Amino acid sequence: MPEVRELREALPEMSQAPITGIGMVASRGSAPQGYEVILNSDDNVEADLWKDKMFKSKTKRYLCVTRKPNCTLGVTTQGEEASAPGHGDNVVVDMKLVGEKETLPVGFMAVQDTLDTKEPALQKKRLCVKLIPRDSTEVAVCDVKVNGRARQPPPHYTFIGELNSMGLWFKLGRVPKSPYRMVRGPSAPQLPTPTPSPRPKMPPRQDSAPLPALPSRFDARLDTSYQSQAIYTSAMSAMEGVPFVLHERYATDGNNLRQYEIPHIQLKSFKEIESEYDYDFLTERSAAAARKPPAMS
Repeated sequence: MPEVRELREALPEMSQAPITGIGMVASRGSAPQGYEVILNSDDNVEADLWKDKMFKSKTKRYLCVTRKPNCTLGVTTQGEEASAPGHGDNVVVDMKLVGEKETLPVGFMAVQDTLDTKEPALQKKRLCVKLIPRDSTEVAVCDVKVNGRARQPPPHYTFIGELNSMGLWFKLGRVPKSPYRMVRGPSAPQLPTPTPSPRPKMPPRQDSAPLPALPSRFDARLDTSYQSQAIYTSAMSAMEGVPFVLHERYATDGNNLRQYEIPHIQLKSFKEIESEYDYDFLTERSAAAARKPPAMS
């Protein structure tokens, strides 16, 4: 895709691995293993995202991120619990902040509960993230910041929304190659190489039948990307399970079309149209003259 490639070239190289999971915790030190808690903003203010300061509540909410592959995500899809491990090596490519009663954006999942206490993550808001397989994208979220409202926006960061008078920002970067390596097992004892038997004679191939074309790497990549996108978008669609059926009024075939004949349209000249639709308005003029009031003497 040229748009993604142009965006990738304009972004800097990642100094850190891409983010693979985002969640909320209620305590500073209770994040799951592999998660990094954002405790303070850039202007050295406590990054508490729970908006309940009027009553001096002790409730706290801190944003946490992880770069660990195949992490356990504290997210839900359409209100259903989805704490199972993610599908493969996923990365976060987008983040949004929506209202509590708003519909989830297509392809996004909501951070519904805290990872440590299983309590509601936010008030009147839902933080939504979009994850796709790492091998199907060249750009992903590499950093998340929490800043005060009056602070200048950080360069190269995208604004997500505002929580408890604090702004949430994320930064995109290039996705490096997957760090997976082939692990070889213990070497097996070598067996004697058998003597190859003579190959039987095959009949001559007929060139009239064309050979099937092998799929290219580009086609295989598109197919893999489409299947991976379907994993996350199908769960978000409100039309899931609704069959698509054409109304019987509009259902037809070639045989039924033969019953209808297109009428012949006769083209007319300008003079023919003028003579056919000419109207002198004599009736209207006569009626108007009859209703004319008498002249005052």
